[in-house]
Amino acid sequence: ASFQVGKLDESIFYSALAINSEIGDSVRLEMVYLKAKCLLLKDEDLKAGMLLLSLDTSQIAYFKDKRLFYEAILAYRKGEFMGSEELFKKLVLKTDYQNLESLSRDAYKANKYKKKFIPYLNYVFPGLAQTYLGDPLDGLNSLVLVGSVWFLYAHAFSIYGPLDAILSVYPWLQRYYQGSIKNASKMGPRKTERIQAEVLDEILSIVESSKQSIIRN
Repeated sequence: ASFQVGKLDESIFYSALAINSEIGDSVRLEMVYLKAKCLLLKDEDLKAGMLLLSLDTSQIAYFKDKRLFYEAILAYRKGEFMGSEELFKKLVLKTDYQNLESLSRDAYKANKYKKKFIPYLNYVFPGLAQTYLGDPLDGLNSLVLVGSVWFLYAHAFSIYGPLDAILSVYPWLQRYYQGSIKNASKMGPRKTERIQAEVLDEILSIVESSKQSIIRN
């Protein structure tokens, strides 16, 4: 019940008590997998992985599949998409292999948004980083902003000369480039995480659908 209402720490505590109590092996394994699931939901992947490694391989197909399932998720979240794909393939119908392969490629390709050079694209052209990351409107705003600053520079240059013109626009340009690099540095990893989370949800839907198909057949 505590797991269902989202009290993960409480679920971990009581599942640990159950694991160490005098209960049947099947129930103990269920509690181990429940604890592993809670740890994954808390993003404590290392603890979940160590918990799974501590298990003896069960001869019961149900528990072997459960272990494969969680190991596949752990591999995926570590960025080992090909390894994760191979594990998930053991849990789905062969007709789903192509979908899994395509989704694994999508997850891998999403890493391109984490490249360290991306924030500095705004030095090449204002707004280029945001546009590359899929936000052309923000990129256009950046272009308009920097264009306005350079217009101010030209105006000040014509009236007051180069030194005063530089002094008038420098703080604005400095704030823009520092801010844009900082924002783009956050945007890239966030976009990668979002795409990979969405891909994982699709993979889990395929696994669930395959499981239902296998049961019906």
